[in-house]
Amino acid sequence: MMASLYSQTYISKKTGKTTTYWYVGYIRDGKRHAKCAGTSRSVANQLKKRIEAELGLGKFDFLNQPGDVLIEDSVSAYLEQVRTLRKYSTYRRYRSALAHLLRFMGEKFRNVRIVRKLAEVHFGEYQTWRRVDVISPNGSVGSKKKKNPAFKTINNELSVFRSWINWAKIAGQINENPLHGVKKLKTTDSKPRRSLTRQEIAKLLKASIAIEKKRPNRRGQTQLWRFLVSTGLRISELIHLQWKDIDFRRKVIMIRRKPDWDPKTYEREVPFTPGSEKVLRELRGRSPNPDSLVVTAANGGPIWQNRVREWLLDCAKIAGIRDMRGPHDFRHTFITMALTEFGIDVPTVQKIVGHTRLETTQVYLHPTTDHIRSAAQKYGL
Repeated sequence: MMASLYSQTYISKKTGKTTTYWYVGYIRDGKRHAKCAGTSRSVANQLKKRIEAELGLGKFDFLNQPGDVLIEDSVSAYLEQVRTLRKYSTYRRYRSALAHLLRFMGEKFRNVRIVRKLAEVHFGEYQTWRRVDVISPNGSVGSKKKKNPAFKTINNELSVFRSWINWAKIAGQINENPLHGVKKLKTTDSKPRRSLTRQEIAKLLKASIAIEKKRPNRRGQTQLWRFLVSTGLRISELIHLQWKDIDFRRKVIMIRRKPDWDPKTYEREVPFTPGSEKVLRELRGRSPNPDSLVVTAANGGPIWQNRVREWLLDCAKIAGIRDMRGPHDFRHTFITMALTEFGIDVPTVQKIVGHTRLETTQVYLHPTTDHIRSAAQKYGL
């Protein structure tokens, strides 16, 4: 089923300003409807795609379904829409969260199989059940170490459930939102952001160089660590970086969309730092092809995110660095140093690292122990 896109222009009587609004028109139950998408045509196009997906999924046309829809069928249809309209990483996260919900309902409430029979008590019980659910750290299979999901993880799963329930309500599968009275857990178990000191960075690089000499398959990992701590890039941004994204003349790294990958927030340009430029010039001779990846494995193939994390944690263990959680710690280190040691203003750091909200960057305005000690020495009274 198709929807149409059209615009209307309005003139303010007070100011005389002309504003164009975009609308999406569609027919449902024999009646014509229209939704305003605001002043952005791109937003209107996204809304148009969403409405078309909701009107005709093909595999599961929820508008023509009876009220008694099975929970698993509803979830399956919803995930089909998410896969069509959202990033694959988002779809995978939604699929994982809803799989936990289906597992919970199968264990605790086998008699509740219809969407409209879901109630607030089910999601309240889910929070309790999930808090004691045993998982492997970072989803690793066969790990001897076990832990429970973080409260933040459970809250994120509830957000996914809300999105699904809102969709099911539009579809007529449920009348009331059973999540309305369910409150998020207070996230008292969140780990603090890990920022490396200069001494820890030096120890890590030294250990990494020693590892490279013994293990040929890990050659180049030290350049990875130097590059990450010098740019603040997300690991996914680094492993998708191609030489055509590097502009040596303007001295910028361009974070751009790829056919099989999108940046987490938005496209941006990251200026060279002395450290990142040095690493790029060291790597440049290996890959003259503009379409080649900047960072590759020792065999020349793509490098995987989980493998990078394994290497880094191994380096940290050998270097005697505790509580390191992964490559994202380099991003925390870059932002913290940029704000507290080098005095770069918050809006500039926000643009460099690709935060959508200024408040996200401001969280890093916490001085390190070394920074506090150095500041105290400047007090001369």
